[in-house]
Amino acid sequence: MNWYPFNQDYLLRLREGDPETTTHFFAYFTQLLSRKLRSRKLPEKAIDDLIQKTFLRALIRINAGKFNDAARLGAYINGICNEITIEYYRGSNGRAKN
Repeated sequence: MNWYPFNQDYLLRLREGDPETTTHFFAYFTQLLSRKLRSRKLPEKAIDDLIQKTFLRALIRINAGKFNDAARLGAYINGICNEITIEYYRGSNGRAKN
């Protein structure tokens, strides 16, 4: 995978739907989020769902201009994944859903 700096230009290209940037964004963060969620021993279907929900929430916020600190993009995506994961556990009464 090519390396891209997370800078304002990257965010602008992501907002504009640049295919190369979008592909990089999904590939890069899918790999990291998958590793993070697998370490929690979640079912594969739940992992896929949580990753998709993370991307959806992140892109909605990014496109709405609610996030502009490109250097902190990784931490931002990780934080959203944490929010989504907490919601997942709350929705299953403290147990991972199967």
